[in-house]
Amino acid sequence: MKKTSTFLSSLAGAACLFWASAAHATLFQLDVKTTAPWEASTNPAPDNAVSGSIRFTADAPGAAVKSIESIDLTLGGHTYTVGEIGGAEWGWGSYLFGGMANGIDNVTNGFTDFSVWVFPSMNWATFAYTMPGATDVWQAYGSATLSEVAADVPEPGSLALLAAGGLMLLRRRRG
Repeated sequence: MKKTSTFLSSLAGAACLFWASAAHATLFQLDVKTTAPWEASTNPAPDNAVSGSIRFTADAPGAAVKSIESIDLTLGGHTYTVGEIGGAEWGWGSYLFGGMANGIDNVTNGFTDFSVWVFPSMNWATFAYTMPGATDVWQAYGSATLSEVAADVPEPGSLALLAAGGLMLLRRRRG
């Protein structure tokens, strides 16, 4: 009986090591910067130059956005939080991020809202924003830089298998 238990414990430990892997949800940082002039406005834009960054996870550059981790963007005195924005892969290796007031692809005047469409491979972005009480949506072109922030995220299933194997090995030593 003891040999069977030892064999099963060893087999479980080997299986855990074999199947333990990391999911490749890569952390990316997108830096966006615009400068004046702002287009299509009858009133001057409150912020002539805008810069900010968004950290998000995706499987690879140009792949679908899995999660948004952080944002560093203030427009007209409003500092955005992760819960206020969304993001998506938008075709041709581009991304679209924006406020959730009217959907990430629709900026409607009078709301605290923004939208930025970026082509990191071309270092190009188009940015639009508005604010409460505003009758304009201000737009500008700018630069976009996408950089990878290396971080492997362990899969929960792999961690569970590794823990189960460890418990079996501890049981083997005590038994």
